[in-house]
Amino acid sequence: MMASRIPVKGFKELNKELKNLPLKLRKKSLKRAVSAGARIVKKEAKRRAPKRTGVLRRSISIRSSRDKSNKDSVRYSVFVKAGKKRSKGQIAKNQDAFYWYFQEFGYRAAGRKKTKQSKRQRNKSLKGARKIPAVRFLRKSLPAKSTKVISVVRETLKKEIRQYDVRRN
Repeated sequence: MMASRIPVKGFKELNKELKNLPLKLRKKSLKRAVSAGARIVKKEAKRRAPKRTGVLRRSISIRSSRDKSNKDSVRYSVFVKAGKKRSKGQIAKNQDAFYWYFQEFGYRAAGRKKTKQSKRQRNKSLKGARKIPAVRFLRKSLPAKSTKVISVVRETLKKEIRQYDVRRN
């Protein structure tokens, strides 16, 4: 959900070696490497997420997406799956982590208002409300493990390049 970029030094040599690989193999090795890094961030986000029922931790997932402008680009996102629908026949359990946004960004606890109010009146009533601070489990997970992610991505790419060299020779 949150996009973060970390500037990395020392990938120029790996990038040159990656350019020698065929396009299909290059994409595959990049996917494997970035996916390994994303799994580390996912694990850290799950560790940092508040655990009351465990629904939020189980809802943290990884998604890959394509960048159509750059064919060599691979993008993975760590996000929270919210809005789960319950199918017929399932026991009525709350498996929807709709509240992840409140945990990540914080909120104001004002209670329920039973009268109809305009937006302006509602905003005025929130001024005295108690501020619930954010936990920021997603935002802090990448910076906390950035060195480990970089080393895992680098090692995975080196391993893929070595395997290709062995097969080619």
